[in-house]
Amino acid sequence: MLTKPRDAIPGDAAEILESVLRHRLLTTSQVLDLHLPGKSLRTAQLVLSKMARAGLLSSVRPGSRAEVVWYATELGAQAAGPASARPFRVTAAAAAGPWRAHTLAINDVGRIFVSAARQLGHECHPADWEHEVALRVTDRRAGAVGSDLVVVDAVLHYARRFPEGDELMVRFLELDRGTETVQRLAAKLVAYRQLYAYRPKSGPGWRDRYLVFPKVLVVLAGSLSPYQLARRRDTFLQLAEQTGIAETITAMAVTWPDLERQGPFAPVFWAVGGAAHAVDFAGEAPDQGLPVGPVDQTGRRGHQLRLIAPAREPGAVL
Repeated sequence: MLTKPRDAIPGDAAEILESVLRHRLLTTSQVLDLHLPGKSLRTAQLVLSKMARAGLLSSVRPGSRAEVVWYATELGAQAAGPASARPFRVTAAAAAGPWRAHTLAINDVGRIFVSAARQLGHECHPADWEHEVALRVTDRRAGAVGSDLVVVDAVLHYARRFPEGDELMVRFLELDRGTETVQRLAAKLVAYRQLYAYRPKSGPGWRDRYLVFPKVLVVLAGSLSPYQLARRRDTFLQLAEQTGIAETITAMAVTWPDLERQGPFAPVFWAVGGAAHAVDFAGEAPDQGLPVGPVDQTGRRGHQLRLIAPAREPGAVL
């Protein structure tokens, strides 16, 4: 099979290929926003079609009115090089199946943060979220009853830039499309509390990956109306507070319409067990004038990490 070295792929196409591999599925409009900002949708269509003719990408259209969804071919994975040698590969059946909607919704959330970073002079790039990150919560051996892992829908990295340095933030992202009960969604937070408390007898734990325990962001999406999503959010917050997780970890909920319309630095996030007002993605209430202090190892509500690092050149990836 003929393979094309990554260095021989034009710049935009190389970045798009790596992004499709990393994020499994991307629509044409997602590619446009992530990699071709300021260009026309037609330009994105032409770039993607050219990559498809080269055998790097393939696509499905899940419905007559649905947007085209792109995924990398085996040739595309080989052309991207060793950095893309991941075990996960997308098939046409998977791209057209029910798994598609959840994956694209995660990538829509990532797109919102990338757009916000560009507008505000922060740093969040198309490579700054990772899907389905498995983290061990017990030392239980293989074959034992019950799960010894918590699988995070995605882990998101974001950096706010200040003259004195960068504020680095990591978030565990859980995306709810209304496919399970609110009770089950709230119960998931108990697994995060277990993850926070877990100290492995051997091998790495979350403390080896993250400076502090990341806040959990729950995004409520799906086919419900904005009013119905807001009611679902409120019910989730009430049930989640009953689990007692707010004494250990920080979890916040936001509806997709609010996040999409207002962005991550608007007060659209509601903390489990938190104050009776919304905060932004960083845990701040911009219009309330509330003091913000350094985070402790629990990453508790109202606090955040401000890690002062040497100033970087614009465009540097954290």
